[in-house]
Amino acid sequence: MNKNLLKLLFICFLDMLCYAIFSPVAAFLFLDGDYSLLPKNSENRYLFFGFFLSTYSFVQIFSSPLLGKIALKKSKKFILMCSFFGNVCGYLFCLYAIMTQNIVFLFLGSATAGLTGANMSMVNAFISSETSSHRWSRNYSLFGAVIGTAFIVGPQISSLFFSHYSGFKVFYLILLLCSVISVCNCFLVYFLLQEKMDASEDSFRKKEATSSLFSFSNLNFLSLSKSTYQIFIFLFLIYFSWLSFIKFFQVYLVEVFSLNESDCCQMTSFLGFCCCFWQLLRYSFKFKFLDSYKWFVGCSLFMGINFFIYNFVESVSFLLFLTLFITFSYSVLAPSVLSLLFRNDDARLSKTYKSSINQSLKALAQIAAPLFSGYLLSKSSISPNTVAVIAVFAAFFLILLNPNSFTSHSEEKTL
Repeated sequence: MNKNLLKLLFICFLDMLCYAIFSPVAAFLFLDGDYSLLPKNSENRYLFFGFFLSTYSFVQIFSSPLLGKIALKKSKKFILMCSFFGNVCGYLFCLYAIMTQNIVFLFLGSATAGLTGANMSMVNAFISSETSSHRWSRNYSLFGAVIGTAFIVGPQISSLFFSHYSGFKVFYLILLLCSVISVCNCFLVYFLLQEKMDASEDSFRKKEATSSLFSFSNLNFLSLSKSTYQIFIFLFLIYFSWLSFIKFFQVYLVEVFSLNESDCCQMTSFLGFCCCFWQLLRYSFKFKFLDSYKWFVGCSLFMGINFFIYNFVESVSFLLFLTLFITFSYSVLAPSVLSLLFRNDDARLSKTYKSSINQSLKALAQIAAPLFSGYLLSKSSISPNTVAVIAVFAAFFLILLNPNSFTSHSEEKTL
């Protein structure tokens, strides 16, 4: 692995560490308890929490393609710096919201970060530019392991704050720490990260040099190949089911198992450990079947079965056991399908655009999943996980009925 990717790994870790420190405790600002910013016994607190989780992604779904165009006009490095600067502003808005007990600024902070939220799409674009195509899925897994590591360390830091401080001072310190780390990341990108120009994107870059910034005609969604459409739809369904699980994971721990703040952070840390463990295994092994059609089918089915069983969990020990399997199926499936997307022979989109569209789809899933979950918890007796099960099995049947779209060229030659 080249030095530039190692630097990118470290920058990605710091970025996700901020998110992993704040996200496990954000739910406590909405749930009944000492840290709630909502009126006591508010009936719509789950819905408000769902809206909060969706705000970042709602803004991002529109900003991400635009940021992808700017990346071609300027550079991926510039957009990455903008993303971290937006994070700083977002964390400071959230800090102000807690200081003034005004929940509006909490939403404003999330929206501000989402406006410049192209960090992961730029990371994916960097990976595809820096490495050869046969290593893409393994490198995506490695970066997934880094994210998992951040979610091991981050909740532990949050738990440490809860152990040594009380009241809203915990949130003040957490958000200040996240702001400082994001500022450091801006400087690290500027001084350390080098950007390699991808020759395969030269034609797209020249076209962008003469086009209007707000002209999206070159995305030309309606003329994409059938296989590209189907891969995008599959990724959206997998993202939706996974996000339905993790976005309300803390709520599930509090409401079903009555865990306290520190224990919830420990459980989130275990979730991060599982993701890191499976992603590292995925990176370590070079088996070709990990990018095969049969593997996609098997993992999709396995993921759906585990989400179905999740509806019947009655003990924390069984939840820990099931979390291992759920994280396995997502951790080994998502990087392989993302790699297939970048290898897909569709000349209408550059890799940077594909990465940006993928980020927009993930943002759409990040909007839909929390809103569905929040609405169902507030207004219905249906478990949010039921919708996740339906989404996974829809992805399973999509891939089962369209094998050609999910089979790589190298795999076709061996059939």
